[in-house]
Amino acid sequence: MIVTPYRLARAALLAAAALAVTGCNRGPRFAEVEGVVTLDGKPLADVEVVFCPDPEKGNVAPHSVAYTDDEGRFRMHCEFPPADGAVVGPQRVIIRDITTVPDAPVQSLPGQPPPPKPAPPKSNPSRVQRFPLTYTLPAQTPFRNVEIKPGVQTFTFDVKSGKRPA
Repeated sequence: MIVTPYRLARAALLAAAALAVTGCNRGPRFAEVEGVVTLDGKPLADVEVVFCPDPEKGNVAPHSVAYTDDEGRFRMHCEFPPADGAVVGPQRVIIRDITTVPDAPVQSLPGQPPPPKPAPPKSNPSRVQRFPLTYTLPAQTPFRNVEIKPGVQTFTFDVKSGKRPA
């Protein structure tokens, strides 16, 4: 086979395209992220923590979610693509009070008895929002400009109830 400059250029172009395609499929980079959410300085259980990549700062990637335990601790995870942590880059962090979410309608399969109704959350049976809704909105959250860097990171987010101390 005769190697002409055309064939050599074509082979080089195909090799470069193959490298570019495999490089693009790596997806976003993730870093391990964990931490604690507090309400007026005390551990806040039963909240959803969402790290939202900030598109205004060029970070367009999937968000990561976690739920706090009884001590307010969380560990971030992304569903798509499945990965532990949060995407590297600037983020906005929103906090949602999941104790205020109404129960989902109870449905059963045809011919099956309905499942038992779940008990109301133990920490907030009245379903009163424990902190201002500002924390739930990406455009208004005070937790903006949170920078995720490669490596393990720990954050503390202190949510303010807006109530004056007695």
